[in-house]
Amino acid sequence: MNITIETDFLQYLNQTLNFCIHYESDEAHVALTLPALKVKNGVEVEGLTVTGERGQDVPFTIADDTLSIAAASFEVAYAIQTRYAECVGSDKEVDFVYPFVNAEEIFIGSGVIAYPSHIRDLDEKIHAQFRVINLPSDWQMFSNLTPGSISPAVLDTFFVYCAVTQNLSQHVFRGMNGQIVFRLCVQHGKNIPMTPEDLWQYLDTYGHWLEQHLVPMRHLQEIKLLILQAPANFAELANDRSFATGENMVGGIVTYAPADPQYEQRRFKYDTYSDFLYHGLTHEFMHYYTTTVWQGKYKSVLYPAADCPPAHARLIGEYLNIYFHEPYVQRYFLGSDEQFVVETMTRAVHMEQDRQQPHPLLSLFLLDAYLRRMKHSLLALFRCMLERQQS
Repeated sequence: MNITIETDFLQYLNQTLNFCIHYESDEAHVALTLPALKVKNGVEVEGLTVTGERGQDVPFTIADDTLSIAAASFEVAYAIQTRYAECVGSDKEVDFVYPFVNAEEIFIGSGVIAYPSHIRDLDEKIHAQFRVINLPSDWQMFSNLTPGSISPAVLDTFFVYCAVTQNLSQHVFRGMNGQIVFRLCVQHGKNIPMTPEDLWQYLDTYGHWLEQHLVPMRHLQEIKLLILQAPANFAELANDRSFATGENMVGGIVTYAPADPQYEQRRFKYDTYSDFLYHGLTHEFMHYYTTTVWQGKYKSVLYPAADCPPAHARLIGEYLNIYFHEPYVQRYFLGSDEQFVVETMTRAVHMEQDRQQPHPLLSLFLLDAYLRRMKHSLLALFRCMLERQQS
């Protein structure tokens, strides 16, 4: 299947973004998923049409967020209209990142591009290309949708950030498998509470720790870090339908949280926005080793099989990550991970008692304690899992 995606920013001042996607398939019928159809919360899909190779109308139906199209080769065109001029994060109910547009910025993410519904099964059978037209002159684009062919996973999970000016920084990490280029973009008009040099030094130290205690990083030539900042009232703006954290994807990491200590404390139990960034980036980098999503096939070592129970995927892909990333940050800044045991594990005990069901972090802690008693450790077991998967 060949896919060519064209995004037109000509009408961005009207907070309207136009998409034209050309598909060439060997199948008589094609099903496409367009999550934006399902959101209905300040985001609308307008003027959706499907035309054939000779410009004729092609029959299609819409059910929920799925387009069923009775053709092998066709062109889908539609506009995304958004009321949001600021970042409001991701939807709680739909796998969708809210686009925002203002006079100085354009951001789109997962959910605005119609992609094949069976994308997980396409593997190497897909060839996709992406381009932007009518980007305002002198604006810059920062995206994990790289020129040329892109993987199926990127069609599902991506970001495109364009701005009149961008705060950019770059660093080269020299890993065991070669160099990895880190590129940082901080949202236009925003600041972060550390210098790029401080951040690069931290990620350098962390990257070497990961490679020493786990396995060398692989499949990574470039990682783009985009730091967006939602306003403190983002949830109210999105009718309490959104959350603002961060995510790891093929070729990139994005954070959305506001620079609001009250939000950081309420949501993450962190004291400052700086704590959120260090913990968040540490967490997202470890997702290049283990993840809960199928797209991990293109970026991680451990990722869930199609029939993996969700609870198992979260235990290995999320909680195993948390179990190591939180103590690492505390050791780096405080010289000890005692706070993790005293505070985080105490909360896990209370949550387990309140819910009357095992808490994954407490289960990992008890397993680690048993392994250490046997002169092993959970970290060594994690490394063994990664080595076996790689071999």
